Amino acid sequence: MKLQHYALHIEPLPRQEGGPLVTVPDLPCCVADRGTVDAAIAEARDAFKAWAAAERQDRGVLRAAAEGVRLNQLAATYLAPRGLAEDSGAGPQRSDGQ
Repeated sequence: MKLQHYALHIEPLPRQEGGPLVTVPDLPCCVADRGTVDAAIAEARDAFKAWAAAERQDRGVLRAAAEGVRLNQLAATYLAPRGLAEDSGAGPQRSDGQ
């Protein structure tokens, strides 16, 4: 998911209100404002990153609920290293080289 795949809406605001307002109409609550258009777009990139991270977390929470586990259990399952036998098909290795 990348910001360039979404349309940006740029609306002028009075400078005392923060300057241009940038919204991403397809993404709820993804908004930014700064003193210049370039600064507002840069802030919109940061807002998009935060939005995307929250979206990934929400999907994780939903997946954990669907699996009937807590989010930390789901994360541990995804992060758990696989055994050597599963990765290489060679089975457990002895430390003495035999």
